[in-house]
Amino acid sequence: MEPVLAKIIFFSMAQFLKRAKIDYQDITPMERPKLCTRMMLLGKCFEGCQREHTSIPDSWAKKVVEKLKSQIATSMQERN
Repeated sequence: MEPVLAKIIFFSMAQFLKRAKIDYQDITPMERPKLCTRMMLLGKCFEGCQREHTSIPDSWAKKVVEKLKSQIATSMQERN
């Protein structure tokens, strides 16, 4: 995500997920519904966030990456 973040002054996670047609629940483990997606995807978050900021297992991280890859690729194809 660093190349994306380097070009963007403000990054809205909600906008990113919406454009990629990804629901929050698709990338959040069922057993941890309060997990912060910003922290999970970007490794950082803003002060005052009320969500959970803990690490996730590698197996879940791989699922999230695959979901993001496929949805972003699909969105890019639809755009062209």
